[in-house]
Amino acid sequence: MCTGMTVQSQQKAILWYDSPAQHWEEALPLGNGRLGAMVYGDPVNEEIQLNEETVSAGSPYKNYNSEAKEALPAIRKLIFDGNYAEAQLMAGEKILSKMALECLIKQSGVCVCIFKGRRTIRIIVVSWI
Repeated sequence: MCTGMTVQSQQKAILWYDSPAQHWEEALPLGNGRLGAMVYGDPVNEEIQLNEETVSAGSPYKNYNSEAKEALPAIRKLIFDGNYAEAQLMAGEKILSKMALECLIKQSGVCVCIFKGRRTIRIIVVSWI
């Protein structure tokens, strides 16, 4: 769990976590839109789940909602006016993909790093597609 972030002028941002992620939703997502990783943050037995955009459980689809661009200004207005529930409903209808489950992303691989002190003892690639 992230307990704080320190940002100072002209300094690097620092993320500090009290404990490693236990679930995928807690892991730190890293990537550039094409390559991605979920880092769990265990200082002894680190697990990094890897992904690459061309690896999927199906062929490419156009999963975007064609109504999203037109609806965005109205959704923003609802949010700025404090109508959060209405904005969420509209976003669900107009922004989220109507075909969200057609092209599932498949994990490319898992890398497990085992450390002892400050030394890396072993790096194991569990799977790679």
